[in-house]
Amino acid sequence: MATLYLQSLDPNEQDPVTFNNLVDEISSDGWDEPVVVVDRDKIEPGKSGYTVVSGNHRLKAAHVLEYT
Repeated sequence: MATLYLQSLDPNEQDPVTFNNLVDEISSDGWDEPVVVVDRDKIEPGKSGYTVVSGNHRLKAAHVLEYT
């Protein structure tokens, strides 16, 4: 996950309770939706890695769960 970058203009917000529920759900049931990425060079020329275009909260939850 080191080459994944969160989308800086994510319009979605989650309160702590909702986020903690997502963490618990992923921990107990696994993933039910993918994290969608795009080559970072396509939106920021010269940058390497991938930018998350859908799934910022899922990626943050993966970090909390220490998924690699």
